[in-house]
Amino acid sequence: MDEKEKLRLQKIYKNELSDEDLIGMALTKPEEFDEGVYELVMNAVRKRELEARIEEIKQIEKEQKEDKNWIEVYRYYDEFERECVEGWLKGKDIPANVFSRECSAYDGIFRNAIGGGVILVREDYVEAAKIVIADFEKTKGSENES
Repeated sequence: MDEKEKLRLQKIYKNELSDEDLIGMALTKPEEFDEGVYELVMNAVRKRELEARIEEIKQIEKEQKEDKNWIEVYRYYDEFERECVEGWLKGKDIPANVFSRECSAYDGIFRNAIGGGVILVREDYVEAAKIVIADFEKTKGSENES
């Protein structure tokens, strides 16, 4: 068991994982975990009653494979940034999907190069999403100037 796997186990036992992290782990293929670890993840998922959210995400992923009209509109680098952009989009009734690279091989040292994840919107919402994101970027820039 490598150090990353040990850290995952500690976080599971100490209940230190966010729902999003736990869901991300649950969506990972079971064979990518050491023996017994995936079962612990799924037990934690059941304990927090997150199964419905996981099924919803799987359904969205299935729709995206069938419907190639989801477009990447934003690449975020930290969870605060993701929450802000996702909130701004939801505030304008723009449906969005977030794909995090947490708990993946791309997490860690690659995060600065490829981001923490991406936000996708349906093709017919791309222009509206770009306007919302541009507004977000303006506020982000004004906070840095203060």
